[in-house]
Amino acid sequence: MGGEKNVVRLLRRLLLIAGGVVAAVLVLVVTAILAVYLPASARVSAALAEVPPQLRPPPDVFFEAAICVHHHGVSDVVARRLLTADGLSRTRAITWAARYFIWTQAVERRPAADRMALFANSISHKAGSGLVSGAQAYFSKEPTDLTRAEALELILADYTNSPDSKHIEFLRRACS
Repeated sequence: MGGEKNVVRLLRRLLLIAGGVVAAVLVLVVTAILAVYLPASARVSAALAEVPPQLRPPPDVFFEAAICVHHHGVSDVVARRLLTADGLSRTRAITWAARYFIWTQAVERRPAADRMALFANSISHKAGSGLVSGAQAYFSKEPTDLTRAEALELILADYTNSPDSKHIEFLRRACS
């Protein structure tokens, strides 16, 4: 009988210790998420403030072309670009992966038009970056006057650093 009481006491103590450890881990995780998510959300808001008015919202043809090329959405692309612009290096793989996940969530929580405006403002091409400068440099047009094919070409110009020209040609044919 006395042995059973000792076992029960021991189990209670172990449960209390385990509960404390779990609570401490949860507090650390929530604190870490908030310490990264809140600045990420603020950075996304700051990036949105930098988007030219003619891209809020981007033209429908840009939406269509971007969805064809990035059928899974553009949140991950925007998050990656914002992280890179803020100077986070991919050499710190664990830090990068954690922040990338959280930043992607911060971008994903924005309306689709805002996510696409961030993407449109971040595309890069030989004439610089952004849909506005690309439309003017390549087609002498405003973004609202672009055709879907022209918008697609500007999005694909973003892939110029990619050595996989077959993939670019595949996207060009599939999205035309």
